[in-house]
Amino acid sequence: MMKIGVNSTFIIALVGLFSGMVFALQTGSAFRIFNAESLVGSTVGIALSRELAPVFTALMIVARAGSAMAAEIGTM
Repeated sequence: MMKIGVNSTFIIALVGLFSGMVFALQTGSAFRIFNAESLVGSTVGIALSRELAPVFTALMIVARAGSAMAAEIGTM
């Protein structure tokens, strides 16, 4: 469980950081058209915490744990 959960924290944080930056950049350029730049922070925060963060976390844990288990089975 330590290998699957706790050791995946760095890659999950890294993916979350970069996806949040890209999402904020795209949202900011879209909101600039409507003069609503002040809403970018709250929109990105709500969207990431409710929708994207759980999906990205699950994908990164599954990818990291799956590749680690496959490599371990391959060395047997």
